[in-house]
Amino acid sequence: MNKETSRSAQYDIAAKNHSHSRSQHDTESLPSAVPGCSSPAAASHPQKELAEFNYYWRCIDDIYHDLARKLGLSDSALIILYGLYTLGDGSLQRDICQQASVSKQTIHSSIRNLERDGYLWLETGGRDKRIWLTEKGKELIHYKIAPVVALENAAFTTLGPEKSREFLRLNAEYVQILRMLANGLSV
Repeated sequence: MNKETSRSAQYDIAAKNHSHSRSQHDTESLPSAVPGCSSPAAASHPQKELAEFNYYWRCIDDIYHDLARKLGLSDSALIILYGLYTLGDGSLQRDICQQASVSKQTIHSSIRNLERDGYLWLETGGRDKRIWLTEKGKELIHYKIAPVVALENAAFTTLGPEKSREFLRLNAEYVQILRMLANGLSV
């Protein structure tokens, strides 16, 4: 959900000369498989397949970035409000960061802005900070975040139960392998 941090560092580890941008610079002439995204050509070479995989993750980030803009929110504000919607009012800041795979520093200023604008307030107790919605914040979530979650659910359930389970299984396996290899990387 956050262009700057959640996936940008992961995009092109293996596909070296693949730049991160919202343009369709290297895929303009290729057929479109996803509305709004030009699709890279089908590949049989593993590096091309990885580039295609990374490309679709960028498409997902672009979709969330565009949703945030349509809702009049920053990417970080969308992450915070989405986290409060899905994890519950009074969630810990660290849990929201963990759910979205972003650092506390990334969303800190957005939390302060949302607090300043009257959408939430922070309860501090030592190192953990709970984030609570105000009535204004609850209304914002109802009208802006709930529809995002509903469209995600619609997109996911459209896959059907079998494809959904396979999609999750393959992603979990990929993440596990990638994490194991990244832990063994010496730089």
